[in-house]
Amino acid sequence: GLISEALMEECGLKPTLRAENLTLEDFINLATALNLTN
Repeated sequence: GLISEALMEECGLKPTLRAENLTLEDFINLATALNLTN
């Protein structure tokens, strides 16, 4: 997927959560969260 497991672990997400399983809305929410925390 677009999001590597390493990045997801760094962001505190479960490594079992795959980018392929994210909806577009989930992806946008995640990207927004990353932008706010960086």
